Amino acid sequence: MVAIDGLNPTDPGVLLLSTVAARRRNSSTVLAYCGDIPGAPEDAVRLILDVRERVGSAHTCQAASLDPSCSPHALTLGSFATALCWPRPHLGKEFTLRTLAEAGLLLADGGELYCAARKKKGGKTLALAMRALMGQTETIARKHGYHLYRSIRTRAFDETLARTYATRFLRFADTALGEFELETTPGVFSHRGLDAGTRCLIEHLEHLEHVRAQAPTSEPSYCIDLCSGVGPLAIWWAKRWSANSVLAIETNVLAAAMIRRNADRLGIGKRLTVRNGDGLDRADPVCAPLLGSCEIALCNPPTHASPEELARLLGELRPFMARDAAAHIVVNRPGSATAALEQSGARLQVFPYPGYTVLTARWS
Repeated sequence: MVAIDGLNPTDPGVLLLSTVAARRRNSSTVLAYCGDIPGAPEDAVRLILDVRERVGSAHTCQAASLDPSCSPHALTLGSFATALCWPRPHLGKEFTLRTLAEAGLLLADGGELYCAARKKKGGKTLALAMRALMGQTETIARKHGYHLYRSIRTRAFDETLARTYATRFLRFADTALGEFELETTPGVFSHRGLDAGTRCLIEHLEHLEHVRAQAPTSEPSYCIDLCSGVGPLAIWWAKRWSANSVLAIETNVLAAAMIRRNADRLGIGKRLTVRNGDGLDRADPVCAPLLGSCEIALCNPPTHASPEELARLLGELRPFMARDAAAHIVVNRPGSATAALEQSGARLQVFPYPGYTVLTARWS
């Protein structure tokens, strides 16, 4: 089973939801971004935010959509009897509100929405949000500081509010990016502004002699942005070098969709390809054309990646890079990334910055 950040099957809140699932085994059930709940019906539908959540899942997985509240939708709105929600705190309150709203939209009249949350970590606020959406809520169980809240969809359901929560977009600008704004949405990394690691890598690249000297040519060169998020590095590079083509790799479904949305909005959609997948894959038709021809790679890997996961992600770069082409990786703790790159046979240059290190890797 792939370990996904924020999902914990032994959490007391998940165990509270499992008691509901066991009692509602004969009802049509949707698991709203909460992982595989023990005891849930085999035919339950699981909403997922990351493509890796499909690996080993016991249920039918439905990927998140930028606009789940509007038709056409892969799931029929108003068709489920039960919705289970376990907030993933690291994704923030706004994504939890989206989760509750999407669950409410999917419920039929009389359907029940259950949410398990730690009372002292925002549970009261979520209960109020459920009341605003559904018209009422009640606490039906408590365990280890968690409360299990229940609401029933009635005529009091506020569909307008639900659609607002489910389709929220934000924009931010940053001097490191240049003149364009990035559009984001809750549930993605650093959705309120450019993260410090990405800013560090952009500033590093700006000062590299070969980047300053590079001029667009008649033939496009190729860049890979691995672990793209909503695409600040991919879009910055494509905007800066107008003859370059970029392949952005991202596992988060909403983030990958935001890269496409931003690229189209900024007029670079034809030069920026997005793979919503877990790293580079030689057999993937999107990745395969770049084997041995990529001239630069950029990567701001997730800080929570295990050494094994980091070694796999960074090691996959080697067959795609042209001879002596540079891969630039920004990390806040260089130990695991350095070991992973050296294990792959890379020659390294190390550039320390306050709070971050940029590693430049080249393969013969």
